[in-house]
Amino acid sequence: MTRVGFIGCGSMAGSHMRVFEALNDRLEFAAFADVDIEKAREAATRFPGAQVASDYHDVFDFVDAFVIAVPHDLHYEIGIACIAAG
Repeated sequence: MTRVGFIGCGSMAGSHMRVFEALNDRLEFAAFADVDIEKAREAATRFPGAQVASDYHDVFDFVDAFVIAVPHDLHYEIGIACIAAG
């Protein structure tokens, strides 16, 4: 089972989640991070045990892969941080 985390929990994340839920036998939604912690908490409500954070660095240890669902100009910095974290 691959543990997936979402960085950014707005409307784009919701769209991605709906698509990925079809793979729920292979994916576990394990972490949600958003600078608006309430958005992260709301996204995590359907996934018991999922980690929630306002800083995406705080959930690196809980996932195998991330969906980066933030404005495009932030993708590079976040992507590099995810790669550096392994």
